Amino acid sequence: MDCSACVRSPRRRWLLALGFATMVAAAGCSDDGDNNQTGGNNLSDAGTDVLADVDASTDVAPDGSTVDEQPSCDPLQPEYCALPWPSSLFLKADDTRATGYTLNFGEETLPIAEAGPNEGTKTNPEPYRRLDGYTPGQPLITLFPNVDTSAMAGEESIEKSVETDSPIVWLEVDNSGNVVRRIPHFAELDKRADDPSEQVLFVRPAVILDEAMRYVVAFRNLQDTSGTAIEPSEAFQKLRDGDTDGDALLAARQARFDEIFSILEGEGIQKSELTLAWDFVTASSDSLHGPMLHMRDKGFEISGEQGPEIEFTKVEEHTEAEHDWWWLEIEGTFESPSFMTEKEIEGQPGPVINWGDDGKPAQDGTHVQKFWLYVPHSARDGSDHGLIQYGHGLLGAGSQTGGSFNGKIANDHKFIFFGTSLAGMSDEDVPNAVFALGNLSGFPFMADRLHQGMLEYLLLARSMRERLPTHAEITDRSISVNSDELFYSGISQGGIFGGTYMALSTDVIYGHLGVPGNNYSTLLHRSVDFDPYFTIMNRSYTSPITQALALSTIQLLWAQTEPVSYLRHITAEPFPGNDPHYAIFAPAKGDYQVSVMTNEIAARSDIDIKLMANYGKDVALVDEEPYPYTGSGVVLYDFGNPWPEAGNRPPAEDDLGDPHGKPRRQDHHNEQMIHFFRNGGEIIDVCGGDPCTPE
Repeated sequence: MDCSACVRSPRRRWLLALGFATMVAAAGCSDDGDNNQTGGNNLSDAGTDVLADVDASTDVAPDGSTVDEQPSCDPLQPEYCALPWPSSLFLKADDTRATGYTLNFGEETLPIAEAGPNEGTKTNPEPYRRLDGYTPGQPLITLFPNVDTSAMAGEESIEKSVETDSPIVWLEVDNSGNVVRRIPHFAELDKRADDPSEQVLFVRPAVILDEAMRYVVAFRNLQDTSGTAIEPSEAFQKLRDGDTDGDALLAARQARFDEIFSILEGEGIQKSELTLAWDFVTASSDSLHGPMLHMRDKGFEISGEQGPEIEFTKVEEHTEAEHDWWWLEIEGTFESPSFMTEKEIEGQPGPVINWGDDGKPAQDGTHVQKFWLYVPHSARDGSDHGLIQYGHGLLGAGSQTGGSFNGKIANDHKFIFFGTSLAGMSDEDVPNAVFALGNLSGFPFMADRLHQGMLEYLLLARSMRERLPTHAEITDRSISVNSDELFYSGISQGGIFGGTYMALSTDVIYGHLGVPGNNYSTLLHRSVDFDPYFTIMNRSYTSPITQALALSTIQLLWAQTEPVSYLRHITAEPFPGNDPHYAIFAPAKGDYQVSVMTNEIAARSDIDIKLMANYGKDVALVDEEPYPYTGSGVVLYDFGNPWPEAGNRPPAEDDLGDPHGKPRRQDHHNEQMIHFFRNGGEIIDVCGGDPCTPE
């Protein structure tokens, strides 16, 4: 059973006040004390470290060195419980999983509310145990107060990160301990923190990490801003010296760290240089995508080859004098299998995946979902019209499909548009978003429901292709639907989740992702849309360190539907049964709402997403692709805004205003999109050999 949770009375006044900030954030999209978090040296929480290799076939733990329970805190950075992040300390050996691990946080590892009505509330680690590693966009998070970052690679000097003298080394390592490559990255201090003692150092991967892969990271010869060496923590010093006798937690980790030191020494990095080093493993496709793929396949099996039946509930017919673009505005419903059930968390009801006895999502009835369909005036003459499914903006609704920008495209290029609300991140989910920001244990209400939302997007596309051409309201008006033309176009949030859709779809080969990005743990700090949400989060999670960990925590669940884990599966590595699909990415330089830089990360990742020529600046470690090109690619649209300053803040406002809503209103942008759709994914230059400006 699907549900959109209501506000419970004990928190009503608090949530109503915070809900105002949420509504402000939703409207902003131009789509029409830490005492529980410190004390990493508290060995009363000590437990076993995971000592198995990635293939889980070799036990490298000394006999008798393990203890029984999972630790909550890591003494490697005793200033804050969960640091350094992400770490193999929280991976439990499990030979039933594809990586050999289950992600297994302690009861107090994840953020604990520090204020407000939820003060003292712990984040439930149970939902995270569905994963067998960390997600492929995870930043490293460390705390070195007053650290000097001048020698580190920054957002504008990523090429320095793979040089041999880089103070931060990030290695991809295979099952045998051999180094595969150095990972490009960039370091940034948290600009949202004023106190150096609470200013985490993010090290963000400048590529999307591989699935089911081990990574070793090292920080060497770090100094503070006065030039004084930053000393290793007591725990790391003991591991470095091999002096862990008598300390059960550290002794259990010694063998693994000896291997880490050996790997680093093979790269010319000596133990004596190390301020800190550790390792972690990324999740497999099985745990990241398995539930969604299972729901997709079962959903189509249950619904049949033609998809769910579509029922029209409202048909409005307009003359050209009454409406510039739309002849018919239609609302309707379709019934999809539901894989959701209702659960109560801290007194708040909400939707979560209904897990079957086999550990897979299980159907629990059906869900009736609304759709919107728009037929342009150009269809009056009976000429063939293709289909475009529209993906709406931030916490929006399928009704945004009828925007004037789509109306112009529909009439100019003969297309019928349709869309539905993305369950999990639509206007119906605002109460769940508010609740989750005040209590992270509630985030599955959004993350799980997004699985249902993606399923409904996929099923609706099938239904429109198979059932719309013969629907009586269509045939009675002699409307000719060319069902051979079925494409996707999403804007903003629809552009972001369009990456997921294009990887999952079995029906849509070509898609357009307008002002897109990926990896919400990177995007949110850089978006003006999220500022009101930080106001909400700050009521419960007051420390900048806790807020940083909060975003990385929820990203673990988000990535099961979020494109950072799906982009490689559009073109380069299609899911089983799919052929390569193709997407044209159309970001806007200086976008206030969605960071363009995250598309550069995708283009750098060797996943067959190219950075098209005339990008407007050199992008480190990326070669531009000349036009024309057939495949997936990024085309930048430039409206004169400056490139954003480096750092985890939104771009500064300028006289030109936010370019986020501008590309979709440019004829040359739309002509490029339609050519891509109708010419086998060919990306052509519509900008005369220059960056794509309005001229």
